[in-house]
Amino acid sequence: MSVLAGACLVPVILTSTLAFTLAPRGPSSQGPGLAASVVSPPGPPTGLTATAVSSSEVDLAWAAPASDGGLRVTGYDIYKGTSSGGETMYAGLVRGTRYPVTGLTSRTTYYFQVTAVNRAGQGNRSIEAIATTRRSRQTISFGPLSARLIDAKFTVSASASSRLRVLFSSDTPRVCTVSGSTIRTVAAGRCTIRASQGGNTKYQPAADVTQSFTVRHRSGPHIPRTLIIVLVAILVVGAAALLVRRWWRRLHRPDVRVEPHDGPPGVVRVHGSGTGATHTVNIEPHASAGTTTVKELEP
Repeated sequence: MSVLAGACLVPVILTSTLAFTLAPRGPSSQGPGLAASVVSPPGPPTGLTATAVSSSEVDLAWAAPASDGGLRVTGYDIYKGTSSGGETMYAGLVRGTRYPVTGLTSRTTYYFQVTAVNRAGQGNRSIEAIATTRRSRQTISFGPLSARLIDAKFTVSASASSRLRVLFSSDTPRVCTVSGSTIRTVAAGRCTIRASQGGNTKYQPAADVTQSFTVRHRSGPHIPRTLIIVLVAILVVGAAALLVRRWWRRLHRPDVRVEPHDGPPGVVRVHGSGTGATHTVNIEPHASAGTTTVKELEP
């Protein structure tokens, strides 16, 4: 009985270790025969491509392996790295043949590989695919501006989401001018200020933002500040000259004496003892007794 039981176990053991299929023999064979079916991990996926779609995402696409190893492919493993040959596992058992890789750094080159997996195990890696992420986007925040009068000077401010410096320019230089962040109004009209940020290696250029405001005349006639300064200077100089003249005349007032003159009655000649100049004056009786009025005659 023990011998018979051992003989019966031999086919069972062989069946559990090898998979046999019933297959027709070759042309020279007579009748059916047994052929062993050997399974293995799948081959590497083919046609792997990597496409950068933003500053933080790359889309991968590939085709199924040329050989599935005799078993259905159950998924794909994705490997990612920032150097060639330095890829590490990023995602496992991915269904399908497309996958978005997210959470990446802007303006950075990434390397990718993919493997196929079946019940027999994981196959070899595909060829590398390379993609460089795009620069990040940025926006500008630039608030509204209030109306101003002519010849006003003030500063403006704006910020970029990238924290890079924002530059300003005037779209209406005949109405307003810009120097750095300082605005000056020069004429009545509509002033438009443009805020710009050109980006860098990490950020794309931002879309320009403009703000406009009205520049109005001052109430009443407008006199330029320069003209006012010139007029004041002229008045000051004129007043100073008048004071100096009066002071000079008082300092150099000549002593005079009166003597008879051969002319008409009541006319005398006045000699300035200091300069020798001669003046003719007319002495007329005054309404009040005992007083006279002295007038200088026209030359």
